[in-house]
Formats: sequence, structure tokens, C-alpha cells
Amino acid sequence: MRSWLYTPANNPGRMIHAGIYGADGVVFDLEDSIAPGEKDEARLLLEEMLPVIQDALDEQGILCRIAIRINALDTPWWKADVESSLKAGARILRVPKIESPRGIEELSVYLTDVEFRLGLQEGSTTIQALIETPRGVEQAFAIGDASPRVVAFSFGAEDYCAAIGVRRKEATLALDYPRARIASAAAACHVEAYDSVWGFLDDPKGLAEDAARAHALGFHGKSTIHPNQIATIHTVFSYSPQELEEAQRIIDAVAQDNSGVMSSFGRMIDKPVVAWAMQVMKTSGSSR
Repeated sequence: MRSWLYTPANNPGRMIHAGIYGADGVVFDLEDSIAPGEKDEARLLLEEMLPVIQDALDEQGILCRIAIRINALDTPWWKADVESSLKAGARILRVPKIESPRGIEELSVYLTDVEFRLGLQEGSTTIQALIETPRGVEQAFAIGDASPRVVAFSFGAEDYCAAIGVRRKEATLALDYPRARIASAAAACHVEAYDSVWGFLDDPKGLAEDAARAHALGFHGKSTIHPNQIATIHTVFSYSPQELEEAQRIIDAVAQDNSGVMSSFGRMIDKPVVAWAMQVMKTSGSSR
């Protein structure tokens, strides 16, 4: 998944069109974009709209996954968010401000209860853990291991920058550590890692640089708040023609000589290099 487009869950016009912009996934937001007094209304609207939106995407043959960002587990709204989301057909929940395995464990127990009451298969709902604080960054490995429901991490750079006292736009170096740790934890836990939104809509160059930095540190994709950013994100998080060519050369070389360590076009090829090539071709769908 290269891109996730955030869309407020209280705007029917934006919700119905969210899936047609080409993002790999859409996150309907019940958290930051919804005022406290509008939470109940947004939740009811989501229940009504989500089945209609999913049917429309299916009819048009649009492959776009849908997630719901619920409110944080220290708020009075999250349980109602979970229930409404599952009733509406959502099976991916993005959960903000996760700082420890305890939050994932609490949510998992509640999900099992809701799935049982709704007649859903136990474990059918998955979790994207949104890591936004220094404490959450340090606990990333434990968070990823807390439940098999966890399928991804999502990084919240704005909150992280606020916590350490730096301005987001100039925080390139400050974000290297949390990004690297989250990406490493994702790899160790066999889940994906999605980078934070780039909130400066008039700075496409900055978006490309920010996305490239995250990609270089091991992230699989990036969230966005505007459709105009999707194409850039897809370009950054897709394999280049040169990478695809190199991966195919490696696979071809191994097919011809699988005796162990070898060389091809001046590069030594051993098991980790082959594993990289296989992953590139599998992800790109380009393997011959």
C-alpha cells in the first residue's frame, strides 16, 4: 500500500468521491477532523455511507481499501466508533496515539466481543497502530507483537515533532530516528509501515523529498490529506525501472547458476540480494 487518503467522516460529498482519486486506500476519519459535538453524527453517517461507497467502488472495479481512524483509546468515543465501523462493514481500524502493547490488547479484547455480537469471524478486523509520541516509538516492537490483528504502523510526525519541540517542516533529521525505528519494528513484526502526512500543500518539492526520506528508511507508503499528493507519493514508493531491471537480472542469473555466491554485472549475488530481488518482483507484479 503506497498511499492512504484521509477524508473526514462527516462530509458526504467528499466521502462518496474519496475512492476515485487513485489512492491505494482511504481512511475515513472520526478523530481529529471531527469536532467533539459532531462525533455521534459522523458515526451515524459513516454507518449509512460506507456500504454505499464500497458497493460503488466494486461496481466500478476500483481497488481501494477502506480504513476507519477511530478516536484514541483514552477518549469516551472509541468503543462506539468500533461498533459503528464494524456494523458498516469496515475491517481495518487505524488507532491513534498507541504508546504501549496494553492499548492494542485492550482494543483486541473489545474487537473480539463486537465481532461475536455481530456474527463476524473472530480476528477478521485488523489494526493499523498510529505511533505519534516518543514513548510509542520506543515501544514499537512490543506494539507490533501485541496482537496478530496488528498489520501496520502509521507514523504521526506532527504530534511527534510537537512532543520534542521542533517544527515539522524543518524536522528532517529529527524524524530519521523514529522513522528508522518504526520501519525496523515493522520488518521484525512482518507488518507494513506508512509515513505521516505532508501538510504543506503548496510545497510539492517538499512532499517528494519527505516521502523519499521515509522510503529510504524502510517505509512502504505514506498518508495524505489531499488528492493532488497521490501521484507524487506513488512515484516515490514504486520501484524505478532501474530497480526492476536489476531485480530481474538477479533472478535470471540465479536461474542459470544456483550454485551459491555469484556475480552479475559487477555485483556480488548471495541469498539476501536474491531475497531483495524476489521481493521487488513480487511487489511490483512484474516477475516473468
